[in-house]
Amino acid sequence: MNLCKLALWLLSTRIGTFILCGKASLSTQFPYLQTFSNISPKKREESVKSWATSCFKLLRILFFAAKILVLLVFYTQVYYYQI
Repeated sequence: MNLCKLALWLLSTRIGTFILCGKASLSTQFPYLQTFSNISPKKREESVKSWATSCFKLLRILFFAAKILVLLVFYTQVYYYQI
């Protein structure tokens, strides 16, 4: 859980996004480093997918923890339809 908190905090900063996402966070316009929310969706998806095959074990753990969390939230949603 602490790893997820740290990763989310890092992704909210420009330097942290550069550390976790690499050159996908670079831009040709000022500010040259972007936060994770300002990166294009395609680059975000590619950088998160790259965590699954990273040589750093913590990034692989982060990817699988985020994957489990997203799947848990998605499949436990309950919709009530009123007739």
